[in-house]
Amino acid sequence: MSTCYKNFPVVIDYPNSTTETIYANSLTLSESVAIENLAAIGAKGATTSYTKEVPQGSLSIESYLSSGSLQSLDLIRDNAQNLTIRAGRYIIPSPCVLSSMSISVNVGEPLILNRDYQYYGCVTTGEVSAISPDPIKPVVPEGISISGYTGIGGSNIVTNISWSVNQNYEQFNLLGNVTPVVVYAGAEKTMDIDGEGFTQALMESPTAGCVVPAKPYEITISGCGTGIGVLGITGYMTSRSSSVAAGEIESNGISIIQYL
Repeated sequence: MSTCYKNFPVVIDYPNSTTETIYANSLTLSESVAIENLAAIGAKGATTSYTKEVPQGSLSIESYLSSGSLQSLDLIRDNAQNLTIRAGRYIIPSPCVLSSMSISVNVGEPLILNRDYQYYGCVTTGEVSAISPDPIKPVVPEGISISGYTGIGGSNIVTNISWSVNQNYEQFNLLGNVTPVVVYAGAEKTMDIDGEGFTQALMESPTAGCVVPAKPYEITISGCGTGIGVLGITGYMTSRSSSVAAGEIESNGISIIQYL
């Protein structure tokens, strides 16, 4: 009998001995292995296959953002690999790292948090974690404030925001060990804002090759009378856009990036 999707909690044990339980909207788990093929001359079909490394997999989790669910922020620019993740009856092996996460803020909609993990090895099957589900309390943003926003010439009209971070890891294969050594290589933060009135130019001068210096921006989010937290970025403007349709007001967009 297959596991009921309503009995599919995600439990993450962090290296600092704290635990987070996620009731996801959706979850995707996949893994693959690279097969090498060898062939010899002299006999038709004389082939064999092998692999030089363990399978590599990914785990993607989408959930509502609620107060206290931003522990993943502590894994940014961190080489923590010993995450223990149990997704339903599946146990994710280590090394396991946070490869990306993003938060979407849209007017009148619950905040959505996406997290992607990368792991090395084979998923094993165990028992579903025995937990007592708490009521799901998605946060619909009541208040959003952006500091540093005037640095891009923005008005106070904002329709949606997307904040994300992507982390890169390098892997090194060693003789006699099929599990690679994983090393943190770098990360990027990005923030996209849609609203009105982005008049700041991307360059300091139309005739000079100097970009506008990096500036600090912070998004403070609150909902249901609770402060959710602050999402920050000190970055460069990389693009801006404007669109308009008949019967509608002009809509502007801006993208900002920070290299970590």
